Amino acid sequence: MSTLASQTHFTQVVNRLEHIAYLHRACAQIQAGWNVKLNQMEYKLSLASHTFDDMEQVAKLDRHLVALTRVDSYQGTIPVAWMHALKQLDREANQSTMISGIYHVIKPYLATLYNQLLNQLDPILDINLKRVLNHYMPLLRQQIAWANDQETPSDNPVLNTLTQVLQQPQGESLPRKEGIWQPQDRVN
Repeated sequence: MSTLASQTHFTQVVNRLEHIAYLHRACAQIQAGWNVKLNQMEYKLSLASHTFDDMEQVAKLDRHLVALTRVDSYQGTIPVAWMHALKQLDREANQSTMISGIYHVIKPYLATLYNQLLNQLDPILDINLKRVLNHYMPLLRQQIAWANDQETPSDNPVLNTLTQVLQQPQGESLPRKEGIWQPQDRVN
């Protein structure tokens, strides 16, 4: 592999890893904020568990980003449109829309990103990262299955926009760390 091809491959892996980490962090933000508003204890416990799973995965992925980039505080970017679509999902008043957005749009998209990244990784040089990603895939499938048992995917403009923005991000980017918004006030 030429130096240019090697650098391009490295950049693609780091960017995809950064996007995966951001989407996990954003899901955790939305889930944690919604937890106080949910009435059913089963939902509260499941969302709390999923929030922990997402945050734990972010920490693992961030350690890999530091190892790959050799920078303690690597600042990758995410599409600004992602942040706006995720904030809109967080602002939704409807629990079904939130569940559908996370578990029928974002989590399946994460599974796609995982599979794409796993296919890009070197079986020897990237063995540790492959283990981290492969270890999380069953959790991701369980979370999606949990939502499928709870909620029928709803169809609304917020979810349609979220799907479109995730699959075809366009426009400006911002540092991932700036892509998390202030928590929504849900205790009214």
